[in-house]
Amino acid sequence: MTEGADPRQRLDSDVLSRAITGDRFALGELWTAWNASLVRFLRSLRVEEPDDVAAEVWVDLARRMPDVGPDPEAFRRLLFTIGRRRAIDARRFRLRRPVWLSDPHDHRQISGSDPQVDTQVEAEQIVQDLLAKLPRAHAEVIALRVVAGFNVAETADITGRSEGAVRQMAMRALRELKEHATEMGFGSDEASEKEICDFGVTN
Repeated sequence: MTEGADPRQRLDSDVLSRAITGDRFALGELWTAWNASLVRFLRSLRVEEPDDVAAEVWVDLARRMPDVGPDPEAFRRLLFTIGRRRAIDARRFRLRRPVWLSDPHDHRQISGSDPQVDTQVEAEQIVQDLLAKLPRAHAEVIALRVVAGFNVAETADITGRSEGAVRQMAMRALRELKEHATEMGFGSDEASEKEICDFGVTN
């Protein structure tokens, strides 16, 4: 690994070889480094129980670690590929299961909450509300590009779409997000068409 490399990438490179052998401590380090990003990604895909689905993703990933090898980028692609597939499975299960009406008197509140945590949760909820207004396929592309940090080629590979399709979907999604954010009173109309196009074509 070269000097100045991403510390998280160095961690992955050091730990992956041990994780491949089933080392629980190594898997725990990977979980600490990547689980929060995975859960945010699953929320972006409208998964109702993202923490539970993330746990299933890690179980699947542990079984497939030998497929990764000591390659941080291969690990990251596999993690979010399994996450996407699990999100699709969760959505199909939700569509098949019966719907139960919740008890309107069942309000669970957490006392003594941390204001900083509340602010973060509120910000994440705003993002989820915005993404929920997008067509599901567009939200998926934005989640992979922005939340998971994949480039156009990687996003195309994970979703099974062409790079051109990914670019077009990303640009359309950003235009829609810009409109919805303005309607909700967040942001402004200042984001230029050039900035949106640049995001769509930039790797």
